[in-house]
Amino acid sequence: MKTLRKILLFAVPAFLFGTALGYFVLSQYKPAAKNVRAAHSLLKHAQADLPPLAPAPVPWDASSPLGKALTATTDLERAQAVNVLVTNTSASKLGDLLNQAAAAPRTSDRDYVRIRAYAKWAASDPQKALDHARAAEQLEGDNSVSRYVFNAWAELAPKDAFAAAQAMDTQSRRAGAIANVLGTWAQNDPVAAAAAALTLSPADDNNGGQ
Repeated sequence: MKTLRKILLFAVPAFLFGTALGYFVLSQYKPAAKNVRAAHSLLKHAQADLPPLAPAPVPWDASSPLGKALTATTDLERAQAVNVLVTNTSASKLGDLLNQAAAAPRTSDRDYVRIRAYAKWAASDPQKALDHARAAEQLEGDNSVSRYVFNAWAELAPKDAFAAAQAMDTQSRRAGAIANVLGTWAQNDPVAAAAAALTLSPADDNNGGQ
């Protein structure tokens, strides 16, 4: 009986979360006609202003502190060097560090910096960190940068991160952000994450831009 109780305590929250998340993912798919309209809408607004703190492209500088940190031979050594550099960088300078990292030759090195720097920034000012990430996405044409912020934010304040994810300005960004938040939240509190997922509906998909 004790074994059965333990199984149920684990299985029920996991089932609820999986069902709710699956419902949300399915709700993102719209008829082809709507997708065409959404594509035209995106083209129409392609020249929209960047969010605040838009990062300016910077050339790669191998002699900078970041450049020197990334000269280590192995991935582990570079990750450790980046960790030390981010730890010693003030929150007000994290944007500059991230702008430099965007020009790093190796994708893995950019990821190291973004994971650590956005996590630190999210702990002190998650909205500014998100503004910077969104600007980087528009500059680079890569909608995956903000996931670093949402993953860190969901660890610290999942309800706030969930609300911010729902406020993202396009369908694809909302879907990605919500999935990131719920995934991180579920690792720490699957029951609360499942309850949050159940509050979503197809109507959420129509908030904001497409």
